[in-house]
Amino acid sequence: MKNIIILIIFTLSIISFGQSIRIKTGINFSDMLYSNRYETKSGFNLGLTTEFQQNNIISYETGIILSSKGFNLLTSHYEAKVNLLYLDFPLSAKISINIDETRLYTMFGMYLGAGIYGRTDFKVPQYDTFYSYSKKINWGEDIRKFDLGLNIGGGIEINSMQISASYLLGIVNTSDYNMIDNSRQVNSVLSISFGYQLGNTFFK
Repeated sequence: MKNIIILIIFTLSIISFGQSIRIKTGINFSDMLYSNRYETKSGFNLGLTTEFQQNNIISYETGIILSSKGFNLLTSHYEAKVNLLYLDFPLSAKISINIDETRLYTMFGMYLGAGIYGRTDFKVPQYDTFYSYSKKINWGEDIRKFDLGLNIGGGIEINSMQISASYLLGIVNTSDYNMIDNSRQVNSVLSISFGYQLGNTFFK
């Protein structure tokens, strides 16, 4: 927890020096890539981002995003819904084209994720009904607490409004359980977000 608090304070200090600050929220579609693919579950994202301009075309974006991840699993014996909540710290380069008050951009970079909450909801068939129970995720045992991955996406901005889509793909194996068969289990998240710019823009 101490390392997460340090990351939050460091990121917020960077945001305070940004040339533009944006609040954004949206929906996530997440799963984990493994030997086979789990079923996708929906969630949310909410956070603050900031940009630093290099020139009229290239800028850099970072921020802090509260992001729900996880997956659904359906077997012949039970159903499981794995709910994971991360704080993501992205760092991306953005390439933009400006047309009057409209800005089109694409971005690519990396993210660092820190797990802060997790729960698995089980549903077990029992005669003509279901038996349901939940189990808390033990970070560092069930799933590794820190995640690292790639971030690509794009979007459109009109004045202070923004619509964006991004795809996050983990490059770090999130579980030690898969090491026996040399398999990897990584986070996979498609995000669609709506943003509103709070500070003055430099793209004019």
